[in-house]
Amino acid sequence: MSGTGGNGKTAALWQWMSDALHSESPQQSYYSLSCAEFAQEHFLAHQFCLWANVPASHRWQHLESEQILDRLEIARTASIIPPAASHPIMVLGLDAVDEALHESGKQNALRKLLLWSWEQEGHLRQQPRATLIVTCRNTNELAHWLGISSPYEYELKPFHEVEVVVDEFSKQELILAVSLHLPIFAERFTQTYEALSPHGMSLSDIFDHPDKMRLFLNETGLRQVEAWQNVQPESLFLPAVHAEVFEALRHPTLWHCLLKLDGAMQSRVLDGDAEALAHLASRFLFWFCTKVQARGKRMRHEEMIEVLKVIARHCDPHQSPLHQQKEWMTHASRTAYMNHNQAKNFFEEALSAGLIVPDKAGWWRWRHAFIGEYLARQPFHLEEDDG
Repeated sequence: MSGTGGNGKTAALWQWMSDALHSESPQQSYYSLSCAEFAQEHFLAHQFCLWANVPASHRWQHLESEQILDRLEIARTASIIPPAASHPIMVLGLDAVDEALHESGKQNALRKLLLWSWEQEGHLRQQPRATLIVTCRNTNELAHWLGISSPYEYELKPFHEVEVVVDEFSKQELILAVSLHLPIFAERFTQTYEALSPHGMSLSDIFDHPDKMRLFLNETGLRQVEAWQNVQPESLFLPAVHAEVFEALRHPTLWHCLLKLDGAMQSRVLDGDAEALAHLASRFLFWFCTKVQARGKRMRHEEMIEVLKVIARHCDPHQSPLHQQKEWMTHASRTAYMNHNQAKNFFEEALSAGLIVPDKAGWWRWRHAFIGEYLARQPFHLEEDDG
C-alpha cells in the first residue's frame, strides 16, 4: 500500500487487518500486525510467541519461518470450524517500512522477509500460506534501497500488480464525504466541483452510480444524503467553496481537521477566510505534533512549532514554492532544540505526515501553502546559532 504522507496508509492498513480479523472465518487464519519493528533476528518467531502467549524464554522463539507456518497449520486443522483451503494461515502487516530503513539493522531483516514472502507465492505456484501487507511512500524507492527485484520480472519493482495506492480524495470522493459528514455544505461543494469540472458529473449524477455510492454510503450515510436532498431552498444560495480550499480538503488528514471545527468556523474556512484558515492550520499542526510524539520523539509540541516557524520564515511559500532539503536541515539544526541528525529525522516526520511533499531530487514544498505562510507569519523567539 503506497501513497504520500497524510493520505491514510496506516489507517487503511489497520482497517484492512481489523476487517480480516473480524471476517466470517477469523479462526481459519492467524494474523499479526507490527509497525516496522522487525530488526530482531527472529521477528516472525517473536510474533508467533506473542500470539501463542508463551514466555520470551520459550524454545519457539528460535523457530524458522516454515516451522512457524507448520505449527499454525496444525492449530488451524485442530480448529472447531473447518478451515478454508484458499485462506492463508498468516497475514502480517508492516507499516512504514521505508521509514524503518533509516534505522540501523533493519534493511537486511526486511529484505529477508520480503524475499521469503515472495517465495511463498512465486516458487510454490499455489495459494500462499502467508501473506505480507506493507505500507510505504514509494515502492520503486523501497526496491532500490533494498536492492531487490520481483520474482515476476527482472526490473526493480517489487509489488508488480499487487500495489494498492492510497491517494488523496478525488473530487467525487470529496463530494461524497461532504454528503456524509457535512450535508449542510454539500451544495457549496457541488458548485465548486462543477466549476472545476465543467464536463464532469453533477452531484445527482454521482448519486445515480451505485458502484461509487457503495464505497462510502452505509445505512446512516444514505439517511444523510436524503437530508441533503431535502435541504431548504435558501441554503442553495450560499457561495461556492473557495477553489484552493476545495483542492486542499482533498487531503484526508486536513479534511478530518476541518471536521473538528465548529460549524461557523467551518463555513469561514470554506469562504477562504484568512483567520479561519489560520485556525485550520493550527489544528493540523497540533495533529502533526501529536503524531510525531506518538512515534517516539521526545520533543514538546511548543518546541516543534517553534522549529517549524524558523523553517517557514526562511522557506516561505509566499516567496518561493520550492525549497532545498539542505535548507530545512540548516535552519532546524540552528535552533536550540535540534542537531543535524534530529533535523533530518524531523524532515522525515514532516514527509510522513504530509506536512511537506518531495519534489525534484533534493527539493521539497509545503503540501498546503497556507500552512507554511501561517507559520512564517508567527513570531518566534528562538535564537539561531551564528555558526
